[in-house]
Amino acid sequence: MMGTPIEEVEFPDPQLQRCWERERGGTYAEDFPMLDCSGFGILSLEGIQVLEGLITLDMERNEQITGIELIAQLPRLENLYLSGCNITNEKLVIISAITSLVDLELVDNNLGDVSVLSNLTKIRRLLMSSSGVTSGVSALGVLTNAEVITLLGNPDSSCEEIEILRSALPEATIRPTMPEVNVDCR
Repeated sequence: MMGTPIEEVEFPDPQLQRCWERERGGTYAEDFPMLDCSGFGILSLEGIQVLEGLITLDMERNEQITGIELIAQLPRLENLYLSGCNITNEKLVIISAITSLVDLELVDNNLGDVSVLSNLTKIRRLLMSSSGVTSGVSALGVLTNAEVITLLGNPDSSCEEIEILRSALPEATIRPTMPEVNVDCR
């Protein structure tokens, strides 16, 4: 079975199309492994699901992006970068269904309760600094493949939850605070 020829892929969002034209290579859209559209001002991810071969998707600093649910249709996705994309708890629930993820960056968002991310059992690196994390940190203790979890700049995260997480994942590096925020969970 042949795939979708790269030259036939078009996205309704002009900025996503511009990024695609800059990044594309190869013959078929389904074989394309990486797309870096950070800071392009993308508004919609409509059509992204045709890139079934994506392993890495970088959409950082696209603050008004919509269509996050379409990312869940990318079966090979392992690395997802959505820092500065106005990710809220509602969108976090959608992201938590992408169980193939091993690297997830959600820095500078408004996440709230992060307990839904406990579904991501393959995760090795989870970055959530300055992301409005308010609760659910201790639930991440089931992420036994985690090597690094950052929670810097989330002063509403409780030290008690962070200590529970540290106890559950003694081999992982857990970074909970920043010196300029007057909270320290050593």
